[in-house]
Amino acid sequence: MGKFLDAVMNKSIFRLVIIVLLGMFSMAANAAFVSKVINQTSEAMIVTFYNMACQTCQMTVKNANVTVGPYQTVNFNGDYSGSYYVKNNGVLPVQVDVTQSDGSYVTGYGILYQGNGVYDVWIGGGGYVVISNGTPAQCSASTLNWGTSNYCAASAPQTANGASVSLTNATVGASGSATASCSAGTWSINAPTCSATLGAPVGLFATDGANTGSISINWGAVSGATCRIPDDCIDSKRYPLFIARAVLKELIESLQSIQGVKPC
Repeated sequence: MGKFLDAVMNKSIFRLVIIVLLGMFSMAANAAFVSKVINQTSEAMIVTFYNMACQTCQMTVKNANVTVGPYQTVNFNGDYSGSYYVKNNGVLPVQVDVTQSDGSYVTGYGILYQGNGVYDVWIGGGGYVVISNGTPAQCSASTLNWGTSNYCAASAPQTANGASVSLTNATVGASGSATASCSAGTWSINAPTCSATLGAPVGLFATDGANTGSISINWGAVSGATCRIPDDCIDSKRYPLFIARAVLKELIESLQSIQGVKPC
């Protein structure tokens, strides 16, 4: 009787061991892991962790809209593999990378600006998501305009984020300057000045046959002017003709106002 009970007990223990081993193998097959989101910035991040429970399972949301504060690390438990949605909930741009715990490889997911997010940050079976301070985009070389009707213009070279360049107008017929500042790939104009620069004629002369004289012309810029005479489409070779006709008209009118003097 004792031998029988011993045999039964031995079989029960054996079965229990088998069940435990199968459970352990099952857990190993799922390859449970711990992933980390490491925020190395002063900005708050919002992440959603997607978990795949087995090799043939679908990716499902396991942890939604988790806040990872500045300089904070948050752990996420997965089963077989996983991925993240990462959103920059701060103001400054950040860089998103995935690395193994030992730093053996890095996959970059680019710069995230304020309010932007990136899906499918793939970590496989346990990668870490590292969020670091991003380097904002540079401003490309461009022709920038400012002043009334954007008449003044100058070429700005490629410039790093946060840097500024001084501009001097290059448009003929005007003078001016400005400071161009680069912020996250976008140009802005500061302290602009722009005014028309009009050439002064040396003088215009008219003769009526009996009376000879000269008239001095004060030639100045009108605020916001972009041409030397009302019609800027007139060929430059015809400018003296139009100016002379206007002066002669005034001369004739002045002569007519003098009693006894008749114009030719």
